[in-house]
Amino acid sequence: METANGFLLLRRFFDRATQARLVAACHEVARLAPFITPVMPDGRPFRVEMTNAGEWGWLSDCHGYRYARCHPVTGAPWPAPPPALGTAVARAVAAALGERAAAAFHPQCYLINRYSPGRGRLGLHRDLDERDRAQPIVTLSLGAAAVFLAGGAARKDRVERVALESGDAVVMSGPIRMAYHGIDRLLPTLSPATDDGSRLSVTVRRVDRSDP
Repeated sequence: METANGFLLLRRFFDRATQARLVAACHEVARLAPFITPVMPDGRPFRVEMTNAGEWGWLSDCHGYRYARCHPVTGAPWPAPPPALGTAVARAVAAALGERAAAAFHPQCYLINRYSPGRGRLGLHRDLDERDRAQPIVTLSLGAAAVFLAGGAARKDRVERVALESGDAVVMSGPIRMAYHGIDRLLPTLSPATDDGSRLSVTVRRVDRSDP
């Protein structure tokens, strides 16, 4: 396990067979809850497509950033997360923080981002829309490699740039849970996980403080 500005990086944590299962799980979610291109509160579109699985889904539109129970286009509840995703997240938390932390982590939102070649990017931000900020945030990286921005507690803090490859995982816990982070760009790489130069990321969070 490596660290970048306190972010825990699990390099090549998932083998190719597991990556294929995770990509298939993402496509399963997108079949039921199609990808959308959200917009920022000022109307500018994101440079990434999104969908969700789980009890809650993260959204952004002219009304602001928030969690919602249903897909904004179909009106249907977000689909349940496929077991492959839940198993992968539990493995990553156990490897980074220990079995006890994994047993205590009860995620409610599986946000799936799809980054297209030459376009995908996610600016520096912090995850502030969750009422429960005690549990970790876990991101699984699949497909094309990307330049991850690992920042600090303030936007002006030094940012470390590290390459995330297919099969890597990032765990944010403790003070790093509130650190700035983002995706600067995709790297011109092909991965058998997606084979079209795109990247999928699955970011998993606990949203509220209610008992599981």
